Amino acid sequence: MRSLSSSGGVTVVARESGGTGRRAGFRILWGNPWEFKSPLSHNDPPDGARPNTDRQPDFEPINPFSRRGLDTSIGVRAPIPTVPSTTRGEAAAQTTAASTHKWALLIGINNYAAPTVDNIGARQDAEGLRTTLVNLGWRTDHIILIRDGDATAQHIIDGIRWLSYKTKSNSIVVFHYSGHENHTRTLADGDNETMDVELWAADNRYIIDGTLGREMNRVAAYHMWIDISTCRAAGFSDYGMVKAGRILTFSSPQSELSYEDPYAHHSVFTWWEVNLGIYGKRADANHDGKVTVEEAFWWSRPYVSAYTRGLQHPYVIDRVTGSMYLN
Repeated sequence: MRSLSSSGGVTVVARESGGTGRRAGFRILWGNPWEFKSPLSHNDPPDGARPNTDRQPDFEPINPFSRRGLDTSIGVRAPIPTVPSTTRGEAAAQTTAASTHKWALLIGINNYAAPTVDNIGARQDAEGLRTTLVNLGWRTDHIILIRDGDATAQHIIDGIRWLSYKTKSNSIVVFHYSGHENHTRTLADGDNETMDVELWAADNRYIIDGTLGREMNRVAAYHMWIDISTCRAAGFSDYGMVKAGRILTFSSPQSELSYEDPYAHHSVFTWWEVNLGIYGKRADANHDGKVTVEEAFWWSRPYVSAYTRGLQHPYVIDRVTGSMYLN
């Protein structure tokens, strides 16, 4: 920990979660901004605690929300983790015909193999989004949640291939990744970019952006939301990611890091976008009782920037005609 500045009774303290390419873990200590307490949050803060935001230490030119990527030369393919069983109260929402066309792959990694520094809110991002989707009527057997040590590079690739096998042109699809990223320069994916970003899997293997794009290109959908919460996140906008009918929301552009909030136990972006914006319905701009992905992003963006004191600016690529509804 190191003190960055102090003014007007506000002490700014910074903590970095790890070396180059990892999610920034810088926090700014200030008063409690959370008027709404989402049931998706975990532990209440101890008496006298203050919420934290993160501060990015360095800047590089590309896109928001990136994390260490995967290398497809992994070896034997492991099975997809078992989908959690349906809980009481979830079953009633799983009978509509519309829900049969909805599929989601959610990845959240806090715990990494040594010596990688762990995250503090990435797993909760994915878990919270799953809770949100189920609350909106999504079938639990149509949602794959891959957490922590199960989120190996091969498991992530297998999860994407599960999506491509299950989805059709009328499908509504959600892909979420929250975890570390790595940035590098390689010609292995054939895109000749000056900077490549990679998803950083729990087994310290990487999925390069070009490989991720080729795998995601096979996923069919009427509407698809790709949500990436990591440093340099918008770097994952390669060929195969951006297509008609898709909206991609990134925690930061490729030139910025992204931050976690140890008070909320989530990434700053996902807390505002999903927990408060969608689940809490704060982002319902037209007051129709439904929050679109577009509403959630544009409502949350200024809050994320303000909460991180201008260090993080979420980024969006929207190829959806109209709006994308989750319910």
